[in-house]
Amino acid sequence: MISLCNFTEYGCNNGVSIKDSACKHSYPEKQKIVSCLKNEGKCIMVQAKIAKDRLTNERISGLFGLELFSDGKYSWWSDLAYHVDKYNLRLPTEFENYVLNLAKRFNLKTPFRGCFRLFLQTETPGFIPGVCILDIWDTYCLVFLPVKTSVSV
Repeated sequence: MISLCNFTEYGCNNGVSIKDSACKHSYPEKQKIVSCLKNEGKCIMVQAKIAKDRLTNERISGLFGLELFSDGKYSWWSDLAYHVDKYNLRLPTEFENYVLNLAKRFNLKTPFRGCFRLFLQTETPGFIPGVCILDIWDTYCLVFLPVKTSVSV
């Protein structure tokens, strides 16, 4: 698994500082990256620690603990989205491209947690259009629901 928190402020001795990776100005795809960090991945570990800004040491409003998230390929701490948003922090290009390519592939404005439904047309007699449950990070399945033609009482 590839850690996205390879910054000295996260305890990575050979990492770079958040200060050195921050940009003065926002970048076009920042909100998609922030949305992914906030909404995607599964919690794999919780640290009983108050979330604080790693540069100012001030408490981060809305975060009550630190959670480690993973999507199976990447991992990140729950406060990383805050730092990306506040300091225009750039993450590794490979990760940014990974998020942006997923968003393009599924024609999404922003990636989001959980499943979404696509209604498909089908020629299968006796069935209504299927509901495709697609979880971006995991797997997908297609379900065709039978048409209810009459009800016996």
